Amino acid sequence: MKQFDKGGIEWSKSAERYEGLQQHLSAIDHLDLEQAKAILSDRCVCLDLKKEKFGTIWSVVAELKELRIERAEGKPKTTNYKPETRLDWWLKKKQFQ
Repeated sequence: MKQFDKGGIEWSKSAERYEGLQQHLSAIDHLDLEQAKAILSDRCVCLDLKKEKFGTIWSVVAELKELRIERAEGKPKTTNYKPETRLDWWLKKKQFQ
């Protein structure tokens, strides 16, 4: 995609966000859903460019062993994650077919 970059603002701030994510993850031994929500809600990881009206629009965390998924719409905060129930609904539907 570099060929399309016209310079100026690095919209995604990918390098900075990756570094923030790496710092968070290197400081913990076991990652649970609450920690994942906190990390994704951190301003070093979550993109929020107010002036440009550009930023993170949703975030997803999952506990795969339990098939538990939570989703935050809009700028993620630890308090705005809600259970994502579509996978559970689909699995139950398939079970009875």
